[in-house]
Amino acid sequence: MIKNLLYLSIVMMALAWFFYFATFIIPLKTYSLYVDIDSDNIASKVYREFQDYVNSLDPISKEHILLSEVAKEKKIIVNENYSKLMISVKESEKFLKNKIAPKMKGKGYDVTIIPLSQDVYFAYLTNFVIIPKSDMAKQILDDINEKYLGFLQEEKLFDYIKFLNSYFSPSDSERVAKTQFYISKNFLINFTISPYTTSKTVRLNTFKVENISKKEYLLGFQNILNKYDTRNIYLNFETKERVINLRVLMRENRVSQKKK
Repeated sequence: MIKNLLYLSIVMMALAWFFYFATFIIPLKTYSLYVDIDSDNIASKVYREFQDYVNSLDPISKEHILLSEVAKEKKIIVNENYSKLMISVKESEKFLKNKIAPKMKGKGYDVTIIPLSQDVYFAYLTNFVIIPKSDMAKQILDDINEKYLGFLQEEKLFDYIKFLNSYFSPSDSERVAKTQFYISKNFLINFTISPYTTSKTVRLNTFKVENISKKEYLLGFQNILNKYDTRNIYLNFETKERVINLRVLMRENRVSQKKK
C-alpha cells in the first residue's frame, strides 16, 4: 500500500513537472491591438478605459499584457469609395514619379500620384471617373481586374468591352477598355480599375496593446472602441495574431519592464 502511494506520488510529481515545462514549449496564440485616433480628448478617454480594463483582468494575463504610452505619429489615412471608380496602379513613389508619370503626361494623360503608405504610392488618371451600374464590391472588382489580364494577353479588346458592359454603360466600357489596353501596350504597365481613392497625412494619437492572451479580452478592448462614434472623429484599429510560447513571452515582458 505504501509502495503504491509512493509510486503514485512520483508519477504525479513527474506529471506536474512535465506540464510545467510543457507550458514553455507549447505555442500560445496572442493578439495585439493597434489604435489610431485623431482626437486628443477621445484618445485620452479610450486610453484610460484601456488601463481600467487591463487592471480588471486576471493576474496572469495582466502581468503579460503590455499597454504602450500614447504617442503622436504622422500617418497616412486612406479612404476608398466603391460608388465611383478610377483607372490606377500601385507602385513605388520613385518609379511612378520618375518613369511612368512623365511618359504618360508626354502623351496627354493627366496623372495624379498619392501615398497609400510609406512605401506604396497610387497613380490614377485625373478626371477619369467611372460610375458602375450597380453597387460594386472589392470581390467583384478583383474579379474584373483578374479577367482583364486574360483579355489583354489574348488581345481580345472587343470581348473585354462586352464583358465590361455588364458593369458599366457602353460608352464607359469602351473608354475604360481602350484606355487600359493602350496604357498596357505603350507604357508596359497595367492600370486596373480601383475604387475612388483619396489619402491625407495627419498626426494621430497612436498606442498599442500587446500580448493579449484570450480572444474574449481582445473583444473587451474592441468593445471599448466601438462605443465611440466615428462620424466626427477618425478612429482606426488593427488586430494582429501571433503564435508564441511562454518562455519568449516572459523574456519579452522582462525586456519591456527594463525599458520602462
